[in-house]
Amino acid sequence: MSEWQGIQYLTDPTSMASDNHNDSHIPPDIDADNNSGNDNKLDNNHLSDQDNGLADTADLLARLSQPLDIDEFAFAWLELQCRTLGNVSAAVLLIRDEGANTFKPVAKHPLEARVDTLAEVAYGVIDEECGLLLPLEGENKRPGYAVAYPVHVDQQLLGIVALEVNVSEPQALQGIMGQLQWSVGWIALYVSSQSVAGIRAESFSNRRALAVFSKVQAQHEFAAACQSLVTAIATELDCDRVSIGFPTGAANHQTIKVQAVSHNAQFGKKMALVTAISHAMEEALTLGRDIVLPQRDSSVTTPDHGALMAEQGSLSVVSIPVFVSDSFRCVITLEKGHGELIDVDKVDFVKAIAVLCSPTLEDIQAAQRSLPKIIADKIRLQFERLIGPNYIGRKIIAFITFILLIFFIFAKGTYRISAETELEGIVQRVMAAPFNGYIASAQVRAGDLVKAGEVVARLKDEELRLERQKWLSERSQYRHEYNQAFSKAERAVVSINRARMNQASAELALAEQKLQRTNIVAPFDGVIISGDLSQRLGGFVEQGEVLFEIAPLDNYRVVLFVEDKRIGDVALGQQGNLVLSSLPNQKFQFQIKSITPITEARDGANYFRVEAELVQAQLLEGGERLRPGMQGIGKIEVDQRRLISIWTRSFTEWLSLQIWKWLP
Repeated sequence: MSEWQGIQYLTDPTSMASDNHNDSHIPPDIDADNNSGNDNKLDNNHLSDQDNGLADTADLLARLSQPLDIDEFAFAWLELQCRTLGNVSAAVLLIRDEGANTFKPVAKHPLEARVDTLAEVAYGVIDEECGLLLPLEGENKRPGYAVAYPVHVDQQLLGIVALEVNVSEPQALQGIMGQLQWSVGWIALYVSSQSVAGIRAESFSNRRALAVFSKVQAQHEFAAACQSLVTAIATELDCDRVSIGFPTGAANHQTIKVQAVSHNAQFGKKMALVTAISHAMEEALTLGRDIVLPQRDSSVTTPDHGALMAEQGSLSVVSIPVFVSDSFRCVITLEKGHGELIDVDKVDFVKAIAVLCSPTLEDIQAAQRSLPKIIADKIRLQFERLIGPNYIGRKIIAFITFILLIFFIFAKGTYRISAETELEGIVQRVMAAPFNGYIASAQVRAGDLVKAGEVVARLKDEELRLERQKWLSERSQYRHEYNQAFSKAERAVVSINRARMNQASAELALAEQKLQRTNIVAPFDGVIISGDLSQRLGGFVEQGEVLFEIAPLDNYRVVLFVEDKRIGDVALGQQGNLVLSSLPNQKFQFQIKSITPITEARDGANYFRVEAELVQAQLLEGGERLRPGMQGIGKIEVDQRRLISIWTRSFTEWLSLQIWKWLP
């Protein structure tokens, strides 16, 4: 079904004969004989008068060309169609009521006709949105058809025309449908013209409101802006006096201060007038509604407005409280003592202007406040939100903040100094090249564990072996010559050969010692912390060149880099905990042993080197996982302090230094 499925008056065709008058149902409006005051009903007397005045088709056509309201236009149009088509026993024109989202009858023919037989075909048009024909069936067995055709405007279903015709020939039915299809364009054109007229009227009203707004926006002083607003409204509505007032005082006991009166910049001198207007404005604010005098609703008493009206001799008085987003902004009072009464329809126009200008007036007023006033208003606003209604989230946050503040002021915790930390071995041994030579092999590299006496690298020994053989041969030769000279008692030759033999023995001993030192061995159990000769096999090394560095695994030193502004809190004997980057789930306890007077620049700050040693029990427990060079974060425990003091220490120290810096 279409979007009209929920419309009740079409769901039961039999209900169209009911006499129950309901604004949301068509049947009472279509064929009820008792038409008494309902806005959705046809005024039969009114239509009868029209019928008497429109005697022929020419009069009807002339009538349609004149400006008419919807009821008059619908009656003339439907009457013209019935007279043109002929054989129409009953007809009704339904127009969609936008407010109630229903269809209401605006004309029928004849006025006394019952059109309940047209309900089914009208229902079908709403459902299908196209012209329909249904044969008439019922107790009377009348020949003929129920004919209905939709009226569309901008592809929206606007209305339905339904006829009961006494014809049965297909050609005649086709002619009727064609006539309806052509003539419903008049209704669409009428509705479109009415919409355009409404848009033009609204556009004109908007232009007038914008003209007033531009005058207000051109002002830079709050008083001048209010004066411009009320003067423009008085000019637009031809009022003798227009006043505007703004609330003052607490939210639960607000009074109204008259800020400006039209055409009177020195209104402050007229205290009686200002007081009367202020009381009338407060009365409108108390009632929370528009007040119009002379009033049409006598159920509301407005003594202050009556007093203002009598005192000033006004013909009409209107007070309009202006609310923006459910927040009261101001009250505008209009007074008129001549001509016609103030048009009630203009109240919405004044409200629109006030709502449009309120933000500008507030901005101008806020811009003129002094700094103490701005601060006081901000504090008052936040305090009102805190203790007033709504803003539950703000209240919860404030309560939690208060509890946390109390907790941190009185609660104590351990004051600890954080420092970047590095693990070093207490002893580090260097293994250097014993002589110039070439690398033959490398068994270890940095990070490997070694045992005492384990060969970590070898140097090539071919040249040393040849040199050893050379000196061994020379020593044998010199010994032989020495023996011959000794047997011949040649003392000089004996001395020379003895010296040469001793020199060869010394060179031989040196070569043998070098051969023994071609194997680079670990001096103790430990870990290689630097050195990798695997990429230099066959390369040349000079005597004394560092090949490896080794450190023991059972004794470490903790080096902490403490920032210079925290070094005053560090003392010997203090303890702390260390967490290494490679072992984040394990803590190692240490104790401060030395504070060196040496600073080191790191990341734009100066740091002191503080040395500590690990607790022996923890070293034995987890020492096999430790390695020299590991880094982490160490925290030195100083003492117990209040948490608020610990967390604000950096700020308070910085503030103290700044104050000291700028003090004379």
